[in-house]
Amino acid sequence: MYEQIKLNCIRYLDVFSFIEIGRMTIAEYKLRMKAARLKKLDEDNFIHRQAWLVAQAQGYDKKGKPIFKTFKEFFDFQKNENIILGIDEEENLKQEILKDENFVNMLIQSNTTEEGG
Repeated sequence: MYEQIKLNCIRYLDVFSFIEIGRMTIAEYKLRMKAARLKKLDEDNFIHRQAWLVAQAQGYDKKGKPIFKTFKEFFDFQKNENIILGIDEEENLKQEILKDENFVNMLIQSNTTEEGG
């Protein structure tokens, strides 16, 4: 396992000093690796956005409609980021729902009406 950590440090973290690798805590290593994965995701996002622009310019079906209607259909950045960060899809959906003020106000109003009636 330590051999794999050393390889990952050299390959993904640009840490070449075995002394520095040896001083790194497991928590620091995990955080750096997560940051490296997020950085790679950012690069993938950039590449996919470039491909998206090309696809938008060229990618149409036989009826003349775009193959992908939204960028998210083509590349779901948020989903990939959540996987890296360990965020559950269900928890993410709950957070998105809570961001919708109208929905939250409707829930509050509904709960208030039920309690009073």
